Amino acid sequence: MLIRIVKINIVIINNNIIFVNNYQNHRMSEFTITIKKSATIDDVESYYDLLHKSAVVRATVDLCLPAEFSHDNFGLVPQLLQFVITWIRYKKSKRLLIDVVNTEKETIEDLYKNELIFPSVILAWYNNGVYQASNGETLSGVLNFKNREFITKMMAGESVYHKLLLANFEHLPDEYQLPCFGNRYEFIRTEYNLQQNLRKGIGDVFYYTTIEPEFVSIYPDLVAIIYELMKNTFEWGKEDEDNVPLETNMRGVLAKFFKKSRKALLEDMGNHKGLSAFFASGGHKENAKGELYFVEISIFDGGIGFSRKYRSRHPDETDLTDINILKKCLIKHNTSAKTLEKDDKGIGLDRILRVLDGKGFLRIKTGQLCVYRDLIANRYQDNRKTENMVLFDWKSQNTERYTKFRNSEGALITILYPLASNI
Repeated sequence: MLIRIVKINIVIINNNIIFVNNYQNHRMSEFTITIKKSATIDDVESYYDLLHKSAVVRATVDLCLPAEFSHDNFGLVPQLLQFVITWIRYKKSKRLLIDVVNTEKETIEDLYKNELIFPSVILAWYNNGVYQASNGETLSGVLNFKNREFITKMMAGESVYHKLLLANFEHLPDEYQLPCFGNRYEFIRTEYNLQQNLRKGIGDVFYYTTIEPEFVSIYPDLVAIIYELMKNTFEWGKEDEDNVPLETNMRGVLAKFFKKSRKALLEDMGNHKGLSAFFASGGHKENAKGELYFVEISIFDGGIGFSRKYRSRHPDETDLTDINILKKCLIKHNTSAKTLEKDDKGIGLDRILRVLDGKGFLRIKTGQLCVYRDLIANRYQDNRKTENMVLFDWKSQNTERYTKFRNSEGALITILYPLASNI
């Protein structure tokens, strides 16, 4: 009796077991990656894993977003927004679904309090479409009024729901490029101009009147962070290696204020040693209720990332690892370029480290890297050597071996800036 042995490959996607013969050549029907309402920062990498597996079997992928999140941990929404950009760039991305119960005006109003919704909708609007998850009906008609409201407020540099979301969508016409950052072809001339443009929007983020003195004292630092990092996206996040503008691209900032007790923060971040150590630091000054006040600022873009962009601009440099490129970008003058106005462009990321020195926390996710630095535990040092630049791997907290994550599009920098410090 002849027994034939057939090799069957098994792929697990969204908890469904899929049997695939001829694994590399099989074409799957579409499936959905669903972002959980209870998603945490630890869950985000699992979504990248699912997208990677879909690419292996060349499946079309819908993406479903929750109408709201059950909690808001450090950097959660910006990380998910970077994933949305990565999904958009996937050649077989299909529909953007939103798990909204109905399309009543009040429901849509609440929906847009989730700061992930508006930018994701605009990114998917033309090529993917936006649909209600439960029935597959288009949401374009019912979302129009909120999209217009958001765009109007962004054009004026205003906040929405006491959160400042300012996003330049490169695929939209020139009239929708945010004037607070200049225009499509020229970044705003001076940092002072940006201070004037953002005063109302950032001021509204600090709607607790008890912290007005702190706001006045730190406002220049907050604008410096936004100015330097948005200028960086203008120079690095708009085009591919051949300087061809990227389609369906976005560059922007999300800033929001939060207060929590130190105990609650340590409970939330207990599974990440780096964040736990930062929140436990004696450098933070508590209020009378034992609460800590922070501003979370994220700057994001849908470019090609630090490594690919750096290599395209420095073709003669060889044996460059991704981590060494990132370190080079963080060192003063390593990416210097002079414009006709003699404006030095090589100090942006170095300046961010100086602004955060002794008080802030920095996280960078780009390409296959995700690193962080606690600027209380590891103070700023002015140096010119990459080996002296301290960056911790997000997963292992190691400074010599770095995890190779699933590739993400663009670059995301998220910063925690405390309103009161003992240092």
